[in-house]
Amino acid sequence: MVYGSNVRCQSSWRSRTALAFAGVLRRCRFRRLGACYGCASGKGQENQAKLGGVRLGVTCVLVLLVSACDERAEPQGHQLVSASSAARPSAPSAARSGVFTLDRDTRSWRRSSGGLPEAVVVTEFAEQGGRVFAATGSHGLWQSDDAGQTWRRAESCKVTQLNAVAARDGMVLVGTLSQGVVLSQDRGETWVSANQGLKNLKTRRLLATAESVLLGTNSGLYRYEDAGQRWSHLTGDAQVKGIVALGKELYMGDVHGVQRSSDGGAHWKQVLTETPHNLAGIGGDVYALLYAGGVKRSSDRGETWSDVSHGLPALYTFQILGTPHGALAAQWDGVYALEEGTQEWLPLRDGLPSETAITDLLPLPSGRLLAAAVPSKTN
Repeated sequence: MVYGSNVRCQSSWRSRTALAFAGVLRRCRFRRLGACYGCASGKGQENQAKLGGVRLGVTCVLVLLVSACDERAEPQGHQLVSASSAARPSAPSAARSGVFTLDRDTRSWRRSSGGLPEAVVVTEFAEQGGRVFAATGSHGLWQSDDAGQTWRRAESCKVTQLNAVAARDGMVLVGTLSQGVVLSQDRGETWVSANQGLKNLKTRRLLATAESVLLGTNSGLYRYEDAGQRWSHLTGDAQVKGIVALGKELYMGDVHGVQRSSDGGAHWKQVLTETPHNLAGIGGDVYALLYAGGVKRSSDRGETWSDVSHGLPALYTFQILGTPHGALAAQWDGVYALEEGTQEWLPLRDGLPSETAITDLLPLPSGRLLAAAVPSKTN
C-alpha cells in the first residue's frame, strides 16, 4: 500500500478509539471508571495527590477518551506496550504528545506541534475551509491556517475540556465534557452555547454529514435541527460510543452494542451485541472497533460480521480511516495500514516516538495527513 490523497471515513472520534490498561492507568482500575472521571471533575483529589501535575492531567484525559461513565471489568491480557514498540527508546511524555504529519514520499512521521502546549492531549480534529481545528482534553480549542504546521489558541472559544469537534458548511461545533455543545457560524471567530433540547451535557461524539450534525451524549443520540436551532433526540438513553452515516443508513454504537436505522433515525434495529469503543465507515462497509480489542467489519448493513484484526495488537483501536489506497488504523501502538492483498494490518510508525498512541487521523485537501498523539505510558 502507498499512501496517497485521502478521504476521511464518516466516523467521529473524537476524542475518537479506546485505551489499554496498564502502568499509570491500572491505578485507576477500570472496574470503577467513575472514580477516574472524578479526577477531571475535581472529585478525585485523592488520586490527584498521588499522581500529581501533568501525569494526572494526561492520565485522566486519556481515561475520558475511553468514555469513562460506564463501569466495566478490566479486559484481560492487554499490555501497555507491544513487543515491537518496546524495543524502541522511550521519548519524554511531552515529545509524544501533540500533532504529527505523515510524509507521503518517505512514509514517515514528523512532529507538527508548533504553538501547542507541552503534553497537550488532542482528542479530535476537524477541517473547515482550509482551517484545521484541534479539540484538546484540557487546553481548549486550537486552530491552524497552514495545514497543521503551526497552531494558535481559539481565544474566543472559552470552554476547555473538549471531547469532540465537527464542521459543516461554515459551522463548527465543539462537544465538551460537562458544558454541552458550543457552536460557531463563522469558522471559529465567535461562539454561542447550543444546548437546547439536550437532556445530558456530557458529549461523546460529533458527526457532521451532508444533511445534518449528529451528537452522541451520555444519554443517547441527537440530531441538530438547523431551522429550530435545537437538538432532537433520535434513540437510546445510554452513553454513545460511535456514530457512522453510510448513505441512507445510520449506525449508532452504545454500551448495548450497535444499532442501524434505514429511515433517518425513526426506527432502529440491533445488529451487533458486542460493545464498541467507536464505529467507522469506508465505502459501504461499517467497522466496529471493540472494547474487548479487535475490529469487526460488515459489508451487508450489519447483518453479518467478520473479524478483520489480523496484524493489529490486542489493544484498542481508536479510529479507522479510508484512503483511495486502503485503510489506516489509529491504534494504541501507533498507526497501521491495511495490506489489501493479505488483509493484514502492517505498522506505519516510522518517525513516531515509542509508547505513543494515535487517537485521531485527519486527511486534508492538500493531501497531508495529521495524527493526534498521546503518550501510551507516562514516564
